Amino acid sequence: MADTVGNLWQKALTAIRRAFHAFEKSRADGRSEWELTVHSEFDAVDGAWIAWVEELPGCVSEGESEKDALDHLTDAIAAVIELKVDEALARSIDEHPTDHRTTSRHLKIA
Repeated sequence: MADTVGNLWQKALTAIRRAFHAFEKSRADGRSEWELTVHSEFDAVDGAWIAWVEELPGCVSEGESEKDALDHLTDAIAAVIELKVDEALARSIDEHPTDHRTTSRHLKIA
């Protein structure tokens, strides 16, 4: 049993290393950089700051200060991206089902 757990941990660590190396390679190629246009403005009606990302429709946050609104925006960005990736994965699986043990998918996220 201990050997099996050790093997599982080794496989997990190997997968993490591969993912990290792939990420580092993509950074060297410049593909991991995103340019996002962030807007913020004070809403006098609500008495709060509102921040949004132009390139991510629906990505909006608010706060008592501009800093609060921008801090909350990081959570909103993560949520919008997660939703878009989940949707792209679901479309990919529906359009290209597979019985293989290993599959690579290229996702188009719009």
